[in-house]
Amino acid sequence: CEKARVAADTSDCYLKFHKFHLYLQGDKEPNWLKRIFTDFITFTVNLFIKLQVCKEINNVADILADFIQDTAADFLHDGGISVNIGVTSVPVITANYIESYHKGLTNCNNTSSEISDSVFHPSQLTENRMLYFWFSDEVFKPLIAAAHRD
Repeated sequence: CEKARVAADTSDCYLKFHKFHLYLQGDKEPNWLKRIFTDFITFTVNLFIKLQVCKEINNVADILADFIQDTAADFLHDGGISVNIGVTSVPVITANYIESYHKGLTNCNNTSSEISDSVFHPSQLTENRMLYFWFSDEVFKPLIAAAHRD
């Protein structure tokens, strides 16, 4: 969670290469000195590749998260009326769903609504693989009032 936006964290990125081994000049049966050297080089290259792949996965995930949040923010903006969708806490990722809580504050001509805590919890949902959005009355009332005044 970074600057009230969802951000990817690949600190626990795990990649494993099977049968990745470098050979010097095609030498399949090196002596012990060459074997130590090639094992060290293999380990270093393997580690570097893993770090770079995890870094790129993190970059792509951040780009996608920014795109989705910017698109949603643009969708929820009309003239002097907008909805703040910044996250209020770090998202929770489980095997079945991603749970994130957003502000949902309606801004109408620089006046912001106030929202109490939501009563929603993901356990209220079924196990279907669908995308759910939970909008409480505290989100809709100021939004409808702002649209009515506009």
